[in-house]
Amino acid sequence: MGQTEPAFGVSQGFFYNHLVGARLDYLFTERVSLGPYIGYANLKGPDGGRTNNVLVYLQFEYAHPLSDSGDLSLLFHFGSGYLPKNGPFERVAVGFGYSVSKDLRISLDLFAPAFWVVRDATSISLDMALEVAYRL
Repeated sequence: MGQTEPAFGVSQGFFYNHLVGARLDYLFTERVSLGPYIGYANLKGPDGGRTNNVLVYLQFEYAHPLSDSGDLSLLFHFGSGYLPKNGPFERVAVGFGYSVSKDLRISLDLFAPAFWVVRDATSISLDMALEVAYRL
């Protein structure tokens, strides 16, 4: 799975972060999966400039089918992890997934608030994510 995710800060002043990463999921069933995510994080720096980091988290996914064929799904995600030199990271998301084929799915997280701990303060961002997943 590959993912790109813009994050627009809504607390502690406006900020823009961007994540690009990959996740390897284990499918427990056709609807439930769990997997580690690792990604490049381009972040607002302490002086208003940009800084880089690596974000790691574990994400749980539940996919609820919206069509009889199962091609369209409502997705629920919960991720929890850590951003080095900053602190804990939490992400909750709701979106849609479309199975292009048996092995290929494109999904869009439309509502994905994220909670970033930076210098002992929690910042909140509203994110969106585009994901392309291939099942082996």
